[in-house]
Amino acid sequence: MMAIEHSALIWPIVFTGLAPLFIWLLRGNINAREGMSFAAGVLTFGTVLTFVPPVLNGQVLVYPLFMILPGIEVKFGADGLGLIFALVASFLWILATAYNIGYMRSLKEHAQTRYYFCFAVAIFGAVGVALAANVFTLYLFYEVITVFTYPLVAHHQDEEGYEGGKKYLTYLTTTAKGRILPAMVVLYVLSGTLDFAHDVHTGILPPDAHNGVVTALYICCILGFAKNGIMPLHHWLPGAMVAPTPVSALLHAVAVVKVGVFSTVRVMLYVFGVDTMNALNLGLPVIENRQAVEDLVEGDRLEIDFRKGNVTNLRLNKSYPIKPLPPFLLEMLEADGLVAYYKKYGRLPWQKAG
Repeated sequence: MMAIEHSALIWPIVFTGLAPLFIWLLRGNINAREGMSFAAGVLTFGTVLTFVPPVLNGQVLVYPLFMILPGIEVKFGADGLGLIFALVASFLWILATAYNIGYMRSLKEHAQTRYYFCFAVAIFGAVGVALAANVFTLYLFYEVITVFTYPLVAHHQDEEGYEGGKKYLTYLTTTAKGRILPAMVVLYVLSGTLDFAHDVHTGILPPDAHNGVVTALYICCILGFAKNGIMPLHHWLPGAMVAPTPVSALLHAVAVVKVGVFSTVRVMLYVFGVDTMNALNLGLPVIENRQAVEDLVEGDRLEIDFRKGNVTNLRLNKSYPIKPLPPFLLEMLEADGLVAYYKKYGRLPWQKAG
């Protein structure tokens, strides 16, 4: 993929960043205040749409804002993955605003300006995460979402709201600061950069990085982005449901959980890379065969044999070679998982018997 500098990448950040300010300034006119959310949503969505043609042509758009250290900068970018999320977040902001107005006005909720202000800042964070070109920028906007969604979770300002907000803030701030921050430091020391790779195969880690260190970084990133709701760090989710109903739309559909999942996928693919994950048996098994993909049509059924290393298209009755899984991983899968394997054999799959 060819990376080109594209200054227009800053406009979705500007529109979503200015929206909370104008919502606050227009607090005396509720129609203008709520209309600002619609206007910012439409402008953001329209601007992001302009990035679609170059990305479909195989280009990666980048725009460095400013540098902090060599390899660490606030930098924005747009590729296929980020563009999909930015489009979804900005479009759903428009729909969520319509629901917000009906809900907040009909129930005569208190602190509506604060509510719309924090809602807009959360969208600002989501768009920033979607268009982040490196781990550092992604982390900054990830934390913006955490801080400004707390008032939404605790909106009712009662005991239940404060308890849900406390759990929400505790889980999401401690995991990010306790795992993602140290992981970023180690990534920078190993790689000399925090920029995302443009190739999902290679990642940014050097080939001579110690396997144990890479695995530890992988675990830190999986558990550090706790907005993804991964067990056992998912308990904040039920507690956060004490918030007004439209906040659930923000938490699940527009931002927060989606940001957690997106951040996890972004780091897994564009920091570690598919080849590294395959080599260290991290994550789900990845099957690669270009011809199999080209022959695939909707409705095809595939049969995968990890032991022999082939995938068969049952419609064509045609087999394609894939990289077989290592024996210890096959044994674990056949035992229905790691826990079941340990209960059956009294050891881990990679440990020698006896």
